Amino acid sequence: MKFLRLNRKHYSMGVALAVAALALNAAVFHTPFLGVPAMLLYGFLLSSAVASKVRPPAGGLTLVIRGALLVVASWTIAATAVYYLWQWNLFAIVALLALGAVAGFFAWGAAGRDWISTPARRPVRRSASEGGSFSVGGGDPISKLGTSKLELLVALIGLTSLVLAAVILFNSGTVEAIRTPWEVVSPRFLPLLGLAVFAAVTLGTKLTERRLAAILAAFTLGLGLFAGAAIYKIGYGFDPFIHEAAMREIAANGAVLPKTPYYIGAYVDLVSFSRLTALPLHEVNRFAGPAVGWLALVSAALLTTSLPLAILLAAFGPLADFIATTPQGIANALALLAAVFAFRAIQQKERWLLPLAAALAALAVHPLAGVPALLLLALAYSRARVKNPRLRRGFVTTCLAALLIFPTAAFFSQSRLAPALSLQGGRERLTQLAQTVFPAPTLRTFSPGRTLIYSARTYLPLIVLLLALLFALRKKQGERRLAGVFIAGALATAAGGFLLAAAVKLPGIIGYEQAIFPVRFVGLAGIFLFPLALSGAILIAEKFLRTPYRRLALALALSLAVPAAVYLAYPRVDPEEKTGNRSVSAATVEAVDFLHTRASGSYVVLANQTAAAAEIWRYGFSRYVKDEFYYSHPSGSLKLYGYYLEATYNGPTRELMQKVLDDYGVDTVYLMLHDYWKRFPQLDAEAQKTADSFWSIASGKVMIFEYRR
Repeated sequence: MKFLRLNRKHYSMGVALAVAALALNAAVFHTPFLGVPAMLLYGFLLSSAVASKVRPPAGGLTLVIRGALLVVASWTIAATAVYYLWQWNLFAIVALLALGAVAGFFAWGAAGRDWISTPARRPVRRSASEGGSFSVGGGDPISKLGTSKLELLVALIGLTSLVLAAVILFNSGTVEAIRTPWEVVSPRFLPLLGLAVFAAVTLGTKLTERRLAAILAAFTLGLGLFAGAAIYKIGYGFDPFIHEAAMREIAANGAVLPKTPYYIGAYVDLVSFSRLTALPLHEVNRFAGPAVGWLALVSAALLTTSLPLAILLAAFGPLADFIATTPQGIANALALLAAVFAFRAIQQKERWLLPLAAALAALAVHPLAGVPALLLLALAYSRARVKNPRLRRGFVTTCLAALLIFPTAAFFSQSRLAPALSLQGGRERLTQLAQTVFPAPTLRTFSPGRTLIYSARTYLPLIVLLLALLFALRKKQGERRLAGVFIAGALATAAGGFLLAAAVKLPGIIGYEQAIFPVRFVGLAGIFLFPLALSGAILIAEKFLRTPYRRLALALALSLAVPAAVYLAYPRVDPEEKTGNRSVSAATVEAVDFLHTRASGSYVVLANQTAAAAEIWRYGFSRYVKDEFYYSHPSGSLKLYGYYLEATYNGPTRELMQKVLDDYGVDTVYLMLHDYWKRFPQLDAEAQKTADSFWSIASGKVMIFEYRR
């Protein structure tokens, strides 16, 4: 069935209207009611046009994914280049929009064929007079929908569960300082999520594909990913606030100086989307990471296998990378798509344009993900396409060696990190990394459910590797070697992370966070294994689809496992593990605003990381003292943060504050305390005795103490 039929004339009129509407909205109207529909129209038309350049053997939803990825990747690469060569202002954004529309017109004309084909059993009738036209219809690989009463009842239960879970989730949003979202979300949320999973698995357990099952599975996964953005109304973590401040600077002045070789791809994308649609940059920054991660996981699942069940199995992938918006998370999503498309290029002899575009876009966003993705592509391409055995072995060996040494070389190449190359303390850093990759919680109380969940989480990296090996061993000899390329590349990337931990002590990073960068490469290794591991999991799942009782067992197992995966993706405070730090609260923002308005002269602020995040979010990188940001935080000056720790652990004595005044040569030191600490009453009483002045913010939720010279 054909839903829509368009030709080049329709494309030209539609894309011209979309570009004009977006330009006028960014310059004059500033309303999402115009910007969002115009952006959707532009993206749809341009994706449909360029998709003809990467047309697969069968059309449908996978073709939509390909076209959209090529558009986003090309935009990211081109916008990053414009930013480096000039600046990213409204003129540059609109000019690139127009160039994209023209490129789509010529791509459409070069195709000379339909964009999306209908199923093979109902071939498309083409007319020579229609030229490059396309049809959108029922040709996607998940188009069969059962209509029995039982299936409709199961679908209704699943949809109702999703709606109720969404209502619970978005009504749980808070501006208070919480350590975990599970503090404020109703305990009914995860069971409702499990019920939706059960419905999706029940509808999609047959070997035939089910559209409704895929829709249920996709929205269930999305609800799990968007939980953080819905609950943390101000924001989650520390890095997103820093990146938002940088993006506001780009939106206002066209660039952040000095121009750095990282993050820019994400910055220009989000700034462009915010300006063109008139959506607030803060809201775009809150929801972009989960949205990109959701689209990447769903697309990767559908491209890896046609079973809707794969979407739910993707929940055991890198969910934690996407619960907040960071350039690393966006780059990881692009690296995931690069790995999946490279896997398809090897398995189904498809073009290498899409994996290359995704890897280059990842490079534009963050080289720590982009360079390994490009090396994996070079490794896979040389193994699949280079015919000369000696030359092939040379390429493969070079790529594996580069994946191994890149993490250490990338950090050591920076002059400020050069003195850090040392094996001293390497054992402690390796232990810290191993404990991060294979976390073993302290089981204070025995609970069969939580014990099983945490045990599975501990061995998840090994499970992923075993699933990838299972898939590789099931292939024929030649295909097995090609699949082995991904396993070898992933292992080399993970080994590079461990080599970085052993060889480099990262300066300016507190001891308990030394694994923060090495663990990223281990995570990338898991991303590179994703298509193989997912295929291996499907091989096992298919064994459960052959009898009704096995299908029921699979549905029950996943209805428990997927909510558990969502639970583990977020910070937790339970008897087994306490991983959450406090989020930025409205009280902290109020305290930062108060201090920014009242304080004058030279001063530093001793406060926790949430206060530094709020200050950067509200006022950017506005003040430095001796080349250090004037709010203490563990990712900045460890000396200033050390003074803050001493004040909170040993007490805010007058002698300590005098030492801070002398060391930094400032007139005033401010100490900020929060009422959610256990020692707050004691610290508050001590500080009131030693401070020159103090103020209560938000009914005592935050106390500010002033120490003058």
